[in-house]
Amino acid sequence: MAVEIRPARQDELGAFTRALELAAGRHPPAGADEHGYLADRTLAAVADGVVIGGTASEPISLTVPGLAAAPAAKITLTGVLPGHRHRGIASEFMRRQLRSLREMGEPMAVLTTSQSNVPGQHGFAPATWSLAADLATTRRAAPRLRLIDADQAQRTLPGMYEQHRRVQPGQVTRSPGFWRGWFRDVPLLRIGESPRFVSTLPDGAGYLSYRLDYGSLREQPVSRMVVEDFVAATDAACRELWAYCLGFDQAPLVHVWNMPPDAPVFWLADSVGTVTVTACRPFLRLRITDVAAALSARTYAVHDQLVLDIVDDVLPENNGRFLLDGGPDGASCRRTDRAADLTVPVAGLAAIYLSGTTPSALARAGLISGAVSRADLMFTGAGAPWTVTDW
Repeated sequence: MAVEIRPARQDELGAFTRALELAAGRHPPAGADEHGYLADRTLAAVADGVVIGGTASEPISLTVPGLAAAPAAKITLTGVLPGHRHRGIASEFMRRQLRSLREMGEPMAVLTTSQSNVPGQHGFAPATWSLAADLATTRRAAPRLRLIDADQAQRTLPGMYEQHRRVQPGQVTRSPGFWRGWFRDVPLLRIGESPRFVSTLPDGAGYLSYRLDYGSLREQPVSRMVVEDFVAATDAACRELWAYCLGFDQAPLVHVWNMPPDAPVFWLADSVGTVTVTACRPFLRLRITDVAAALSARTYAVHDQLVLDIVDDVLPENNGRFLLDGGPDGASCRRTDRAADLTVPVAGLAAIYLSGTTPSALARAGLISGAVSRADLMFTGAGAPWTVTDW
C-alpha cells in the first residue's frame, strides 16, 4: 500500500485530528473536528485516500537564559495508526518537519513525549527536567491563596501564566487554543480524580491548579491533593504556593507530578524531611534547527569566545564550526574557519542550551570533547530551566 506524505488539506483536518487521537490510544472527544491545526503546518500520511497518521506544529516563544522570548516551533501530537507503524513514516515526518521549520526561520523546535526513540534519532535532547514528589502536609499556616470559580479562572489565569512565563527559562507561550482545551477539562486528560480546583494569590503573582483523589467517606474523604499547574512570578509567590500545599490539611498527602529540580520546597523549614522524590524524568525536548540563530538568542554567564564544531546528521546546514561570542549582555554567532574549541553533536547542544545540563556532564558521558570547563562557565544558568506546560 503506497503512503503519501503531504500537508493536510483544509477539508481533511477533521480526519487528521481523529487519526492523531486514535494513534494516541484515545477515542476522539466531542468537538474533535474543532481542531486547532493550521493546514500549512501539518504533515499527513495518506493511504488509499485515508489519513493514517500525521504531525503538526505551531509557532511559539520559548523563554531562554537572559529571559528573552526566542522564536520556536511547538511540535504537537504526532502519531501513526496501528497497522502502519514501523515503516519509517514517523521518521519521515520528523525529517520533513525539521527541514520545513528551518526554512520558516524557526531556529528551535520543542516537544513533550514519553517516547524518545524517533526524536532522539533526529537531534532532540532533554532540555528541562521534572521531579515528581510526595509531600506530607504539616504546616498549619494560613496562606493568602483563595479558591476561584471557573469564570474567574478563565479571566485571570492566562495573564498570571504570562507573567510567570517571562521570568522562567524553559517555559513556552500558551495559545488561545491551548487555553480553550485546558479549560474544557476533558476527564481523560486529568491527572487526578476530581475536576480542577484553582487557588490564586490576590496580587495576581501566582496560582495553583490541582485535583483531589478520594478515599473512604467516613475515614479519609480526601486522600490526596494532586498539583497540576504551579505558576509563580516571584520568589515570594512561589513560597506562598508551597505553603498552601504544605498546609492543605484536608488531605494527608500532596502529590506534585512536575516540579523543577531546584524547587525551594526542599528548604522550607516545615518541609525538611517531608518531601519524597518519586521520579525524575526529562520533560521538554529541544531540537536546534539553526545553530547560529539559536545561540545568538540567549545570554551567557561570563563573556568568552568559543568555537563549536557541530555535527548534525539531519540538517547539513548546521554542520561545521561556529564562533560564539557571548556574555551577560548578549551574544552573536557566525560561521568561522578558526580551530574548534569544543566538538558537540547537535543533540548535545540542545541538552546544554537552556543550562539544564552542563557540558562537563556530557563530556563525562563521552558525548562532547574539548574546552569543557570554559563551556561550563558560559552555559551556567541562574537556576534550573523548567517547563510547566504539557501537551
